[in-house]
Amino acid sequence: MESNLIEWVENAPSPKKLKEEERKMVRSILGFSDTLIREIMIPRIDLTAIELNTDLAAAAETILASGHSRLPVYDDEIDNIVGILYAKDLIKYYSEEHAEPFSLKSMMREPVYVPESKKAGDLLADMQLDGIHMVIVVDEYGGTAGIVSMEDIVEEIVGEIRDEFDNAEEIPIEELGPDVYSFLGRVDITDVNETLGTHLSRESSDTIAGFMYTMIGKVPEGDEIVNVEDWRFTIAELTGNRIRRVRVERRSEDPESDTEEPNEQEATH
Repeated sequence: MESNLIEWVENAPSPKKLKEEERKMVRSILGFSDTLIREIMIPRIDLTAIELNTDLAAAAETILASGHSRLPVYDDEIDNIVGILYAKDLIKYYSEEHAEPFSLKSMMREPVYVPESKKAGDLLADMQLDGIHMVIVVDEYGGTAGIVSMEDIVEEIVGEIRDEFDNAEEIPIEELGPDVYSFLGRVDITDVNETLGTHLSRESSDTIAGFMYTMIGKVPEGDEIVNVEDWRFTIAELTGNRIRRVRVERRSEDPESDTEEPNEQEATH
């Protein structure tokens, strides 16, 4: 049925023909159900979270600075998320008098955990049914992989619609010139291999950013280079410690012009 609907969307007669923006929306909705939540989550490296023993002033400052209405609360380490703090609960606390000392433990909401392999369509249905606004995504070892909010899901459904004012840097895979590409860090290794004709392994990482982290073996500072087969991978953009974008270009066949940089290394993957 899904394939029939896609065919109708693409080939509907003129009176019923959808606008390009509408077609993009339908395609995005149809493809959303099979998307894994690890593809749309906010990864742990980008999380803003609050430690369980944080005092009232620091908790308020953190949640205000984050710009979010909810933040995860962790005990000792980020792999041990024990609750969700709502900004509205913090505001309510400020407006009331309390005899007992402030405690995040008594204020935070119970967290909901989901595996990163769960499909986004199933998660959306569960969140709507149970009235959940945020879930904690855990990896195969039970550690924190990231979080997903209802806002992230909505953005995934409508975010593919672009206009002339959209920033080109958000394009996942951009061809900059002959044999020169720019990849968002979250692009899947499978898509990288299909674009470049490479044979990168998914054993240690699922994304090009994860691959670069594995090969470099340390927190990147920017401009690190990894040579893979016929290609040169360069970290082009960082946001904090997160690899935001990777530039990939075919290596020169002239050994004299393809000089090695100090931050350059060979990969056998």
